[in-house]
Amino acid sequence: MAFDIYFDSRTTPSAIGGCLSRELGVDESAVFVGTGDELSAALDADADVEYPYAWLYTSDAPGEEFGCVLQARAELPDLAGVVDVTTLAAVLCHRVGTRALVEVDANVDLWLLVTADGWYGPVLVDGEAFGEEDALVISAAVRPVPSEPNIPVYVAGGGEAPGWLAKAPAPGRVDVEGILGNGDGDGAG
Repeated sequence: MAFDIYFDSRTTPSAIGGCLSRELGVDESAVFVGTGDELSAALDADADVEYPYAWLYTSDAPGEEFGCVLQARAELPDLAGVVDVTTLAAVLCHRVGTRALVEVDANVDLWLLVTADGWYGPVLVDGEAFGEEDALVISAAVRPVPSEPNIPVYVAGGGEAPGWLAKAPAPGRVDVEGILGNGDGDGAG
């Protein structure tokens, strides 16, 4: 299944693409950095060119906190030598020094925040900004974010907790140094 990773807007698509190619061993021909028009032109110009495994571009949504977008084919984690999308996001964030969002459940604006130290945990995005502007802006963390204490933590009102809260993944940490150190992609260090 295809997936998207949204990196902090201060991150450049070329930094993520370079990391995929130079540090994670993904063939440069499998990574495309550029606009949708540029991708279409490249595909139209050469019938032998396949749709890339990774397409990186910058979102133009106003107020976007996570505007460096990686759209990827399902095979990309395997090509990069990691076990899943969260691990791929953690390794890229660590190597580039950024943070990213990975979708968990867009119906309730629940996403996974991945930080440069390998930590990941559930956050809520501002549904209004996402719905109206297509902008990803964190409104609250479901649990405290160790490296970003400035993100407010969601507090359920009185009564029963919302159903989506039970679906929120537990926070964790990817052993990015172990993955990068032993090259087997499992984080076992």
